[in-house]
Amino acid sequence: MKLNMHGELTRNPKLPWYSLVLGARSLKDITLESPLAFLTKGKITGITDPRILAAILLSIMVVLYVIFN
Repeated sequence: MKLNMHGELTRNPKLPWYSLVLGARSLKDITLESPLAFLTKGKITGITDPRILAAILLSIMVVLYVIFN
């Protein structure tokens, strides 16, 4: 792997054209800061927020488990 003038990694010419190596900047854009960052980052937008829907589904599953167990 080589660094270009922008400090990004370039792909190996022996690899196929579709196997690009991500540069340091683009790698930071697609990774999370921590494993639970998707839960703590950003505002809750309302009842349709995936975090709220997941909490509702989890509570329904717990209630059904208690009822049928």
